[in-house]
Amino acid sequence: MHTIFENQYYLPQQMWVYLYNILLTVVANSFVLHSKQSKIKTILLQSVLFYLLLIPQHFDNMPSWTMQLSLLTIVIGNILLYKDKFHIKVITSIVSILIIFFSDYLSYFIVSVLFGSSENYLQEPYVYLVSVTVITTLLGVYTIIGSRFLKKNRDMFFRSNIVFLFVLIAFEILFLAFSITQFNQVSTYVPFNVKNTNLSIIYFYIFIFIVTDSILIYFTKSSASYYKIKSENEMLEYQNKLQAEYYRKMLENYESTAKLRHDINNLVQVINIQLSENTQEGNKKAKEIVSGISDIMDSTKTRRYCSNEIVNAVLFDKASVAGKESIEIIDDIVLGDNTCITDFDICRIFINLLDNGINALKNYNGNDKILYLSCKQDNDYIYIKCENKFSDTLKKPEKNPELHGYGLKIVKDITEKYNGELITQIQDSTFSTLAILKTG
Repeated sequence: MHTIFENQYYLPQQMWVYLYNILLTVVANSFVLHSKQSKIKTILLQSVLFYLLLIPQHFDNMPSWTMQLSLLTIVIGNILLYKDKFHIKVITSIVSILIIFFSDYLSYFIVSVLFGSSENYLQEPYVYLVSVTVITTLLGVYTIIGSRFLKKNRDMFFRSNIVFLFVLIAFEILFLAFSITQFNQVSTYVPFNVKNTNLSIIYFYIFIFIVTDSILIYFTKSSASYYKIKSENEMLEYQNKLQAEYYRKMLENYESTAKLRHDINNLVQVINIQLSENTQEGNKKAKEIVSGISDIMDSTKTRRYCSNEIVNAVLFDKASVAGKESIEIIDDIVLGDNTCITDFDICRIFINLLDNGINALKNYNGNDKILYLSCKQDNDYIYIKCENKFSDTLKKPEKNPELHGYGLKIVKDITEKYNGELITQIQDSTFSTLAILKTG
């Protein structure tokens, strides 16, 4: 037996690069796919699987193709450790493996064709720097694109973009450090037969790197600002829509009430006449008229949940949605307009808590499809609690249930913004959330 770095088919440097490629691919997929466990645990489990598949390399006279068995780490790990659809996991596995092979070919093309290296180029140290830089760049692009289109999460997209940018800058620094320390060797392989006896080519690389990185930073920052403003505008439009609908309903009810007041005297006269007859038929007709008036009065009522106008509009809208699903909302809300919390944030909290509860109750088969919502303001804190049943057939989040679903992640981020916290609890088939925000 021997170590994997004493392989008869590959140099130790090649083995190091191979290990780096596989492990970096594993990390990249953790950003693209939805892991069943935490991200770190998933990466560690896949790394253990990778080591197990490398065991044949410890033995002598193993066929060279056995080395490629370790690529199954990506396929098996993606299928077992992630909860995306099967075809998504297969496609990402294939794309990841193709990126590894393509990076090998591209590195060979850069070194052999552009740099014009000899047949013994594998002995040159810069070759592995080129290979690592290529695979890192390709997987960085893959991570950004994959997380953008598969996770549908703008925050993750921009975090991946920033990570990729830092990795790129790190390799630029590494490349410049290697170029300065090994200038005589590097100048031999500068493309397009550019030969210099000074460091002008290195200054040129520094200039190119600074310009490129500045452009990337500018577009990343401007894109982040654009999506932030766009998100805020969408929420403001939604708030305006809610308030407009609420006031429209109030106006309709006001008009209905005005019509009812116009006819009320005549109806009272009719009732008095029917009752004065003191007959069974007259009493019956009087009751029917009174019942009709009551129905009209009920239909013209506009529920006012609290004195906070934006929360009132949100609850008015969500109560309508819940009613269509036979879900009852029982509320106890004491909240004014002066909360020191922006309308934008308070609106997002109530929308996401209500959406989360309503969606859970849609799949609940019990008769008690009730959503309890309460809000209290005590001293310098606001407490918003939402409680609802959920179906036992749905998988419970094993750890950190507050991270289950983007809606609650948004609420968690808002509570932390106001030095508060989001507390979640599961008891039997009841899920409760408590959002605490500091106003002082």
